[in-house]
Amino acid sequence: MTLQEFYGQIGGDYQTACARFLKDERIEKYVLKFANDKSYENLAAAMAAEDWAAGFEAAHSLKGVSLNLAFEKLSGAATELTEALREGNRGAHDAAELHAMFDAVEQEYQRVCGAIEEYSR
Repeated sequence: MTLQEFYGQIGGDYQTACARFLKDERIEKYVLKFANDKSYENLAAAMAAEDWAAGFEAAHSLKGVSLNLAFEKLSGAATELTEALREGNRGAHDAAELHAMFDAVEQEYQRVCGAIEEYSR
């Protein structure tokens, strides 16, 4: 699988990644490091505990990492959750809605991690 195919598989933007990182070697370096980022792990723990403030911090971090790597679908799902968890917005969503938004993040995260695993073979 090429990097371009990887980005296509995850709903990412390969051209944006190229413009940002300039070389495939740099893109690959950070894509492969993504699985070691603790943002998702922290988000999952916060959501399980319904610690919305910690969830906001973790979702915001995951959003930033995925935006920087041009993981468009994941960053979109993380952005939606981040904004729902943002102080001042939390009252507009009940726990079930927040967990449904997290499920969308989880689905995209798993898609990215599966594609990274396939790419790295």
